[in-house]
Amino acid sequence: MLEYLDWLEDHPNLYQRSHCQCVVQAGETDRSTTRLLNCGVYILKAFKKELLSQPFISNYSDSDKCRYICKEQREKGSYSIRDAVKEKLV
Repeated sequence: MLEYLDWLEDHPNLYQRSHCQCVVQAGETDRSTTRLLNCGVYILKAFKKELLSQPFISNYSDSDKCRYICKEQREKGSYSIRDAVKEKLV
């Protein structure tokens, strides 16, 4: 499974996989029962700073405003996520 996720997130070329601990609550209102959960996260480290001025999408849904195009349906060479988001290292 981890090998598939690494491929999906293009680790280590685009995102870098890191490990962290998250505090998990039993529910939204029950803060008395918490536990630590070891997690893996993928982080984009060398990103273009202008991305920070883009609108934040807290809940993505496919719509006319922000259409998702499956990788298989994209024109070859028409778009590179790496070129769009990564800072070019000199």
